Amino acid sequence: MAAAAFVAFARGSTKPVPWSDKVRYSFNAGALSTLGPRELADPSAWEFCLPGSSTVEGRDCPVSVLGTIARESKSWRSLPLQAAVPETVGCNNVDLPKIDGAVETVTIRQQPSQRDCFGDFAAILLLDRRGRIAAVDFVLSGP
Repeated sequence: MAAAAFVAFARGSTKPVPWSDKVRYSFNAGALSTLGPRELADPSAWEFCLPGSSTVEGRDCPVSVLGTIARESKSWRSLPLQAAVPETVGCNNVDLPKIDGAVETVTIRQQPSQRDCFGDFAAILLLDRRGRIAAVDFVLSGP
């Protein structure tokens, strides 16, 4: 399962993740980068800060979907997955990026008890026909 492999990767596992040839990485549906095989394996390639800012949704830069999952998943008893893309994350509306060839979504969410206007996040994985991760959209809630 792609989502479980992605969470394991975020936690530092070196087991294979089913990546597409290139993966589009976005924040709140806004493109950040396209990651090839070398970048996909490098956790620092997943870090970002928005131009002209030292914070992202109230968090000090750089932020990363991998770092957020690694930190938040320490207390997870089970993997909080949902097939649907949430309408909101915290107090922010969610827009899904359009990705050619993506046929399925899996959303990794914060635990329901931790979902509020500041602490919520989602990692929306867009999968291709072969079940490989073609895109990752990172959504953070914030003040």
